[in-house]
Amino acid sequence: MKKYILLLLLACSGQCFSQTMADVNQTATPIREKNYGPLHFKTLTQCIGQKFICLPKPIMLQRFGYSSLRTKKGPLNSVNYQDYVFKLLTLTGFEDDYAVFLNDRNKKMYINFLGDVNYTMLPGVAPVAEIDSARSMYLGKTLWLKTDFLNLYNPDTDEFSKIHATKLSPVKVVEVLAGYLEYQPVMFTLETEDHRRGFIACSLSGTNLTQSLAESCSFNSYFFETDPRLQHK
Repeated sequence: MKKYILLLLLACSGQCFSQTMADVNQTATPIREKNYGPLHFKTLTQCIGQKFICLPKPIMLQRFGYSSLRTKKGPLNSVNYQDYVFKLLTLTGFEDDYAVFLNDRNKKMYINFLGDVNYTMLPGVAPVAEIDSARSMYLGKTLWLKTDFLNLYNPDTDEFSKIHATKLSPVKVVEVLAGYLEYQPVMFTLETEDHRRGFIACSLSGTNLTQSLAESCSFNSYFFETDPRLQHK
């Protein structure tokens, strides 16, 4: 696998690239009291009836399509990237080890999952409501960084990189988009005080994430909503 796939995981997700089998195999009642961000966590069963978006992918991964999204149950029925990128699917329920969706032609689509449905993660898709809520809440607003970097992606070279940013400094949210990864479904394009731009992707609720990813990829891991420097004056 080309080395830039590793860069994707490191640049986009930091410490968020490992999903533990302990998460997948949990069977306890899926109630999470911890706040991962400004939106309330929902189990996947609570998302029935809601729309999910097929997330965009960097160029290096587009040729693999949506390997988990299938037109029929089974390993050989996945769909290609160009046919489904940004398409909306409605979650209708669960059959065996599959989440069942309806596409825009009212045809069933399937995503296979492992373990308890309320502790698992459906790859390649994200709740539309989370992205829309993030846009309405934060577009044009100021956030303060808990990190010392912003991410960059150059589609011409298909490479990810980072730029230095000052921890605790303010950044303006200039764009809110769907992220590249299901565990970081919201991508904030940010502008620093010296007018440099980069992005941070995260989850605002922990929905459709395993427990460990919900914590490490959370909005609260990356941002303050008020100036933290004022608290120490």
